[in-house]
Amino acid sequence: MPQILLYFSVINAGLQNFNYARHYKFLKELKVILPNQLIASYFDKIVSSIYEQIKQLRLQNINSGKIRDLLIPQLVTGKRGIKL
Repeated sequence: MPQILLYFSVINAGLQNFNYARHYKFLKELKVILPNQLIASYFDKIVSSIYEQIKQLRLQNINSGKIRDLLIPQLVTGKRGIKL
């Protein structure tokens, strides 16, 4: 079973209703439907590419924030201007 498929199976188990209780005893009772290898690898291929895109967009967002934080003080103080 691909790791990402196991992850989705566990997060959809409804453990959030148990607050701070130990979840192991609930996980032992959890029934997970195991797909065949073809379906599992197809799921992994699609979802992995989506998560890779999410990772790249998060990195771009972080970098954009860093650039913004560097530029705004320079724009406000007049050290850098905007050419129109």
